[in-house]
Amino acid sequence: MSTAESKANAPRYAAVLIFLAYLAISLVSQFSYPNKVLGNDVFYHIRHANSYRTGEAISLPVFSTVSSRKADLYYLYHLSLAPFTAAFNGKNYQALIYGAKIQHSLITATLFAIFFIIIRYLTGHAKKTNRKTFWLLAISTLLLLALSPLFRYRLMLIRPHVLSISFLLLTFYYLVRRKAWPLLAVSILFPLTYSVSFFSLIPAAFFFFSDCLYSRPVLP
Repeated sequence: MSTAESKANAPRYAAVLIFLAYLAISLVSQFSYPNKVLGNDVFYHIRHANSYRTGEAISLPVFSTVSSRKADLYYLYHLSLAPFTAAFNGKNYQALIYGAKIQHSLITATLFAIFFIIIRYLTGHAKKTNRKTFWLLAISTLLLLALSPLFRYRLMLIRPHVLSISFLLLTFYYLVRRKAWPLLAVSILFPLTYSVSFFSLIPAAFFFFSDCLYSRPVLP
């Protein structure tokens, strides 16, 4: 590969490096307590995801509208989790926990990679990322972890909200770049993944009104 080709591929490789780095961090964090998980929702999500793989019927939460109106508010999330329950043979419940931890680590790493891509674009380094710029942008992704202890704790929770943050960031990214078709794809996938996907209307509304304000024609 020539030097020019290496420079052309640098941005793509930079995002991959960020993904791999945070994947390792997330895996170490999750498996630092291999026999435990934070929160209780994870057991419902694992059970629901495993039912898609096995075809078994499950008992839905009693004190919920989904018990009377059959629906899966996190359909695509459960589908993405289902392959990670494949090692479960009906007895080794630890395999379900391990699979969920691996899937969640992949989702968390994807979130940081998307955040890195957005920062790189907003700072004007989307087409050229040298070594110095890469490290500056990589360190800036730590801002997500520095937000608050509560945010770091919620990143550890094996729930679909982390995936929803990725969709929200993608909504912002494609709005700024005015990419209609990718934005349409996100708009379709987001509601199938998370129950409060209407949060994506917030950046869309801000973008719409700011666009109307600053892009209106100047009157003579």
